[in-house]
Amino acid sequence: MRLPLDRSASLPRGALGLGTGNSDAPSDLESSEVSLAYQKDAQMDLTTMKTWLERIWFKRVLSPSLLIADCYEPHCVPNITDIFRTRGCHSAVIPGGCTSRLQPLDITVKREFQDVIEKQWNSFNSISNGSWDTQNKLQLPGQREIIDWVSAAYRHVQANQQETIRRSFLVTRLSITPDHNEDHFIDNLCTIPNS
Repeated sequence: MRLPLDRSASLPRGALGLGTGNSDAPSDLESSEVSLAYQKDAQMDLTTMKTWLERIWFKRVLSPSLLIADCYEPHCVPNITDIFRTRGCHSAVIPGGCTSRLQPLDITVKREFQDVIEKQWNSFNSISNGSWDTQNKLQLPGQREIIDWVSAAYRHVQANQQETIRRSFLVTRLSITPDHNEDHFIDNLCTIPNS
């Protein structure tokens, strides 16, 4: 399904796992809420950014569109901006140090998303009782557990935060009506529920 721009907050989360080269996740780890890819350092690079664009953005967001990203290098290198231009899309890069004021989801639902993940982690630790494996290493969750945690956090935010997401675009001035009847939201975090 492709979404109009104002519904783009419904995109699945991208997750990177530690693996050899850039490769796809096994089919048993696929999820409609999380797109998993592997990279040797488990970090976003140019190849994983292109993969995310093809798997998520271009498949699910109608053109013309606008992707707002922070200034992390893979988000703003010329190769990526060229890909956007050729697909009829636009990208905007938030200057360094400004993400916490200008990235709508960063100022609103990021903390709640992280809290859901942290609760899952704490639950995992209470069940495993901080056990150590036979090689004296703390037991860590597997990929399936991590995908499930991210999926649960995604569902939680989608179910509970639609109005918060909508208003976050107003507070950051990214979605203001031409008649100015929502201008009172600009830079006013207290108008966002749960912020």
